[in-house]
Amino acid sequence: MQNIRLKMSKFVKLDEELLASDAWAFLKPGPRMLYVELKRKFTGSNNGSIFMSHRDAAIALNVTKDTITGYFKALEKVGMIQATSAGKIGPAGIGASPMWQIMELPMIQARPEKARRVFDKSAPPKYAPKSSSEDDVIDDIAF
Repeated sequence: MQNIRLKMSKFVKLDEELLASDAWAFLKPGPRMLYVELKRKFTGSNNGSIFMSHRDAAIALNVTKDTITGYFKALEKVGMIQATSAGKIGPAGIGASPMWQIMELPMIQARPEKARRVFDKSAPPKYAPKSSSEDDVIDDIAF
């Protein structure tokens, strides 16, 4: 009898609670896709130290680094992600990218049942975009 190997598919879990939240509905597609890319980097034990540089994110989403910066800011403003270490350039001129925490997932030392959901699921962020140009990363929906 032949040994049959099944290829296991990897997937990204997006909870219904997140997808039904006003914070998610408030975001445009770009920041939503960045969130999916960040969750792809989650291994089950690296929340708070998820590595995703602006350059890597821009390549993954096929956008410019300037555009991706707005996507990160949008996700931070709605409370879905948080930088746990800032990006910086060291004395030798070598850069270090920020590390990210996905706020709906437990931190490294925390137990899974202790997951923190910091973003408000019932209301959009309490700020409005400065303009209504197509470069805005968050819809200017009045709530």
